Amino acid sequence: MLIFSESGLYKLVFRSRKPEAEKFKIEEDNIALEIAKRKLVRKNDEPNKRQILRH
Repeated sequence: MLIFSESGLYKLVFRSRKPEAEKFKIEEDNIALEIAKRKLVRKNDEPNKRQILRH
């Protein structure tokens, strides 16, 4: 029985050239981009919320 850590599993998949792995890579990239966008929007929104609360 083999045991992989989560990061080890990702490394293994990202090295693969199989079509299934390629689809997984694209999906993971899209998810990571969406998360980064949300964090950026939240970060940029915070000063506006503070200004609204002051007025």
